[in-house]
Amino acid sequence: NRAGCPCARGLTSAPRYWTSGDLGALGASRGSVLSMVVREGMTLAGLGVALGLGGAILATRAIAAMLFGVSRLDPVPYIGVAAVPRM
Repeated sequence: NRAGCPCARGLTSAPRYWTSGDLGALGASRGSVLSMVVREGMTLAGLGVALGLGGAILATRAIAAMLFGVSRLDPVPYIGVAAVPRM
């Protein structure tokens, strides 16, 4: 669901008063602005992965009776699903 991604990013960046242009005008280097943007993006991505993986592990408890041939915490399905590119 890509509709939620811009909204989540908008919620984190909307209250920000300092844009990259403002930071550059105040003397911030291009590298420091880029590292700030990448750090914040990776923090959000890491949080999403952690919450998604935790949710998936909890959800398997609910559907454990429907799993045939794999254990509830088998890492192969988790890695396989994570490796498939989303469209």
